[in-house]
Amino acid sequence: MTVDKFIEIIVALAPSISAVLVVYIAQSNSRRVKKKDAVNQRLDNFYIPFMRMCIESSMYRIDFTELDEDVEAMNFVDLLQYNFQFTDTETQLKVINFMNYYHLLKYKNY
Repeated sequence: MTVDKFIEIIVALAPSISAVLVVYIAQSNSRRVKKKDAVNQRLDNFYIPFMRMCIESSMYRIDFTELDEDVEAMNFVDLLQYNFQFTDTETQLKVINFMNYYHLLKYKNY
């Protein structure tokens, strides 16, 4: 194989190789942007409101046996229920366990 033939092959393959590289880079950038958007949604819709609620309303004082009468506690439960999809898998398991316990306490009092 001569050098001229080798150069012809490279010239013929260059557009295809560059097209594949461009598609790969665009897809990896798109995945990165989607992950970043998902993290921002989780922060904005669940974690930041949760932390704000904990700090501003002294969540540690809530008596979860009296949830029907405590507005702050009900806001907390609503946050857990209605923003569940924004939590990670580990947090979802903890929220499910908490909600089971909450319902057990709620129905135990009736």
